[in-house]
Amino acid sequence: MSGGGLLSWDEVVEILNCCAPGWSSRTKTHHRIISWDRRLAKIPLGSHATRGARSGRAEIEPGHVRKLARLFGIEECVRGNFAKAY
Repeated sequence: MSGGGLLSWDEVVEILNCCAPGWSSRTKTHHRIISWDRRLAKIPLGSHATRGARSGRAEIEPGHVRKLARLFGIEECVRGNFAKAY
């Protein structure tokens, strides 16, 4: 169940678009708040957040994506389609 390394924000967006259509996010100082189906989750901006947040290159640990998937109930979709994240 270990991930294959850090994920970029663009990869997380791809996961959410596929597995949680209709999601939205807000960027705060140190994290992003992601909402979907009346549920909220926070993901830290990660390394190089200041430079990478705007360009989509912010690095996010796979554990945060797994936690998000469990909270939103989209584990099977993420596990089946995005092996790097799971």
